Amino acid sequence: MGSQGQVRQRMLTRRIIPCLDVRLDERGVPVVTKGHQYNVRGRDGRIRNLGDPVAMARQYDEEGADELIFLDITRTAHGRSPLISIIERVSDQVFLPLTIGGGIRTLEDAKAYFDAGADKVSLGSSAVETVLEMKRGRLSSTPTVIEEIARLYGSQACVVSIDPVRRYVFSPEETEHRCVQTSIPGPKGESYCWFQCSVKGGREFLDVDAITLAQKVEEMGAGEILLNSIDRDGTRSGFDVELVRAVKDAVSIPVIASSGAGALEHFLEVFVHGGADAALAASLFHYGHLSIKEVKAYLAEKGVPVRL
Repeated sequence: MGSQGQVRQRMLTRRIIPCLDVRLDERGVPVVTKGHQYNVRGRDGRIRNLGDPVAMARQYDEEGADELIFLDITRTAHGRSPLISIIERVSDQVFLPLTIGGGIRTLEDAKAYFDAGADKVSLGSSAVETVLEMKRGRLSSTPTVIEEIARLYGSQACVVSIDPVRRYVFSPEETEHRCVQTSIPGPKGESYCWFQCSVKGGREFLDVDAITLAQKVEEMGAGEILLNSIDRDGTRSGFDVELVRAVKDAVSIPVIASSGAGALEHFLEVFVHGGADAALAASLFHYGHLSIKEVKAYLAEKGVPVRL
């Protein structure tokens, strides 16, 4: 059997997922935007406006996307959500699985999105904070929101979004956190790193690493990990394959690789070497540098099973 056939045998169908970051612009209008390392403002200081969320969702449906992820970054920062009405309109016009994230902290938050038409919800900051409390020994008899969502809607409906940054060390003994040996040395030549989790849209960092977080939320009932990389966000320099591989090896639930897609080869790399179950891209698709059809055709040619 050739190498392409061997790759196909080892892999289930892989998904290609566009991500639409939605927030209110200066006029209070919901727009799709995109940041560079989580900064969504251009050089003029204004919010980058890439288009109408509903129109873009229809476009990606027509292009062959496997799912859509909407992240409400206005709510994360300001406690407001423009997404409810958008999801209601999208779910009437687009027949793809919809995952919604941003500021979900309670079962009521999640229920509002499910009622609007979401198939899955994505939790971020609240998951990191919960795991940090557990690490500190502050256990509660009250079920976590992950446990509540998994119980009422099923584990497959609960996604946890992890937003880490690399922290370099010379040796694993320098930190209690789960490290990996890296082929990308640190600024002082460090050959190991760990991945520190952030909250509040990447503005604060807590004493939790991505590998531990992924394992803990799986234990709580989360059915999928959305794995971002602050270092790679918006850079188009490729996914952080070492991060993806480390988390994928630590859990049994699917892992969606996010941040850094910039070329066809990046998708192949993260599936074959990173072990990702799905790959997410935003600016690459939003700006038309590549289409979903092009990505899938390339992957199929290389022996990676995709839905054509």
